[in-house]
Amino acid sequence: QRGATAIFVSYTLPPSLRLTDREHATLYLHRLRIPLPFLPIPPRNFCPYPRCASFPEHKEGRIPPEVAAVNGHDFVCGPKTDDRHELILHLIGDAARNESACTVDYERHSNASADSKLTDCLLQWLDGSQTALKLDPTISCPFVTTHRRFAARNGPLAFHTRLAAAKNGKHLDGCNFQQCRFLPITFSTLGDIGPPESITLLDSLFHLAQARERKEGSDGTYTARRRIVFYQSLQAAMARGNHAIIAFTHNGRHPPHVPPTAAPP
Repeated sequence: QRGATAIFVSYTLPPSLRLTDREHATLYLHRLRIPLPFLPIPPRNFCPYPRCASFPEHKEGRIPPEVAAVNGHDFVCGPKTDDRHELILHLIGDAARNESACTVDYERHSNASADSKLTDCLLQWLDGSQTALKLDPTISCPFVTTHRRFAARNGPLAFHTRLAAAKNGKHLDGCNFQQCRFLPITFSTLGDIGPPESITLLDSLFHLAQARERKEGSDGTYTARRRIVFYQSLQAAMARGNHAIIAFTHNGRHPPHVPPTAAPP
């Protein structure tokens, strides 16, 4: 799957992409579905965040044992997930602005749908070469209850297609009504990116710069190198964000858990 191994490409990594030992351990062990050794044993079997989006599937905030065993829920829950999302969003926006000569607006925009859903980023090409494009990255974990069986049975491509379909259902009609394109970019906490049309978009951000470089007599190597570093940056941001989420959640800096009280007899 595109992006999943970008950080392992044998180039000298810029200092900004180098991971700590704990971040490396989180990256590898999460992909291998091995419990993280620096977390409490037994793993936490409840969610301390009352506004958790997965609560409807976890009765009374309880996390199923098979999900808790691989810390699957922890990677997509808690306040630090917003930091990871924003970092990845800005990496994409910076690449779009620097490589394809477009403006990037990070203000959240209504898509004009009946429930006024908001998208995360608006790209506009001032030369009129492309129609305005709204992006809405989403990050999910294939080990959580919602996706665990589906992802194991159907593989990463179907997993990303499923996430993208949910985003299209929220935003696509409203964006089309505004005469804007909409494209969801889906990320797995394992590092892979989808669906295929979104990967095509990310690659296309570098087409103008590569054409310009070749016009100047080069073979496009420098642009190709920047594209690799871009995917490596997304990988490093995911790994660093995953570890930050785990560290924040398990260092006691989360709301105290209040066990559900039993109903009176």
